[in-house]
Amino acid sequence: MLANLLPSLVNLVGAAALGALGWAYLLQGRVSRLEGQYETLTCLIKTRFDAIDKRLDRVERSLNGYLKH
Repeated sequence: MLANLLPSLVNLVGAAALGALGWAYLLQGRVSRLEGQYETLTCLIKTRFDAIDKRLDRVERSLNGYLKH
């Protein structure tokens, strides 16, 4: 009886292992895509802050020039 059940159990375990590997591969792809989006978002935020900082420097220089006259 056990000899008849063993191939079925091996097939079941093999299918489960193959499914787990496929699921892990897909999950890794999703994580990589999200990490890429996160890096793009942080780059965008830094760029925006740099632009705002430059604008504030220009405003400050123009106000200082205006107040000196």
